[in-house]
Amino acid sequence: MMSQETVQTYLNEGVLLVFVAPVDQSLQRDVLDCSLYTQLAANRQFNKFTHYRDWQATLIKALAAFGWLRLDFAEKREAKSESVVVARVLHELLPDALDQWRGERLDNVLASIFDVADDNVLKALHERCVEVAASNTSARTATAEEPEVVTSVVLQIGFVLPSREMILLCMAFDTLERVGANPFAQRLEPGRLVGEFRSFAFVGVLDDLRYSLFRQRVDTALAEKRAQLSLPVRAARS
Repeated sequence: MMSQETVQTYLNEGVLLVFVAPVDQSLQRDVLDCSLYTQLAANRQFNKFTHYRDWQATLIKALAAFGWLRLDFAEKREAKSESVVVARVLHELLPDALDQWRGERLDNVLASIFDVADDNVLKALHERCVEVAASNTSARTATAEEPEVVTSVVLQIGFVLPSREMILLCMAFDTLERVGANPFAQRLEPGRLVGEFRSFAFVGVLDDLRYSLFRQRVDTALAEKRAQLSLPVRAARS
C-alpha cells in the first residue's frame, strides 16, 4: 500500500500510475498493460526528449486507438517568468475529478513515493524520465570548448479511479540545472530553463469492449517485457 490515500503505485515505463482505490485485478492488469503498450508504441516512433511534440501526439493517438475513450484533454506551453516547483504545476493540471487532491494530499503522496521506493525503482525512474546531453546551441552561456549541460525531463503521473477513468498528467522541460532525486519536488529557475515549459492533462476511460479486441495482442507483446518495465513501488501502510 502506498498510504491510506492510495492502493498501489507502479512505475510503468515512464509513467507513475497511482491506483487511488481498490479495483478488480483484471482491470488493474488491463490498465497497466494498455498504458505500458501505448508508452512503448510512442517511444518506438519518437524520442520524447528530443521530439516531445511528436511523441505526445503519438501517445495520445495510441491511447485512443487501444481502448481509452477520451473524456477531456488540455495542454499548455508557457515561458516561466518566476521560479516554479514542478509539483505546483501538477496542482494546476488536476481536473475537477481530483480537486480534493490539490495541496498537501498530493504533495504527501508524491513524497511518499520517493521515500519508500527502492533504489532500483528510483534509478529506473531517472533513466526513463531524465536525459542529459551537452549542447552549445540551446544554452545561452555555453561555449564551443565547454558546452553547458542541458537536462531534458519528461515527467508523467497517472491516477486511476474506480470509475475506470485514468487522469494522465505530463510535464516536459529542458533546464541547465541538475535534476535532483525527486524531480517532482524540483524548483526551476526561469533563467536556467531552455525554451518553454510544456504540459498536458489527458482524461480517459478504458472501454472494455474496445480493449478486448487488443488484449491478447498486447499480452503477447508484453510477455517478456512486463516484469522489467512495470515495477511496483514498494511501500508500507502509513
